[in-house]
Amino acid sequence: MGSQTTNYTVYFNANGGSVSTSSKTVTYGETYGTLPTPTRDGYIFAGWYTAASGGSQVTSSTTVTVASDHTLYAHWTVNQYYFDLNGYLDGASEDNINDFGTVDIYIDGTLVANDCTDYYQQHPYGSTYEIRDIKAATGKEYVGVYSGSLSGTITDMTRVILQFRTASYTVYFNANGG
Repeated sequence: MGSQTTNYTVYFNANGGSVSTSSKTVTYGETYGTLPTPTRDGYIFAGWYTAASGGSQVTSSTTVTVASDHTLYAHWTVNQYYFDLNGYLDGASEDNINDFGTVDIYIDGTLVANDCTDYYQQHPYGSTYEIRDIKAATGKEYVGVYSGSLSGTITDMTRVILQFRTASYTVYFNANGG
């Protein structure tokens, strides 16, 4: 009678990330031992699992109970980053645009702040943002983006600074014949 093979190959599927070790040999009935740690921009590694979504978690101390070659899948938790709206008026920075004007803020195409003067909220990595409907307050003029962009993707702390200035007016005097 031949001996039964008890060594199997476990493959590592980074599930959207990168992993330096694509496979390793494991022995049925023993623990998995050292498992690689994958990486993925904007995400925290949440562990190795038996399915791409769901499944059971497998750690270095988990006993190998699958009597065949098999795959473990990385699971991830998305990072959250702040989106911050700031203002710049006549050479001075502010943490908001109170008294400068208002804007509408869209995240992933959905209006999240209407006629907003201050915004500082966390959103998942990869969310898109857009600042629309910029309205200067009475006596102020919107002159453009001082720093950042009116639209983009949140991949880290994202700060947008809108620039305003105090409106200047020319006053004409009519001597009315005098």
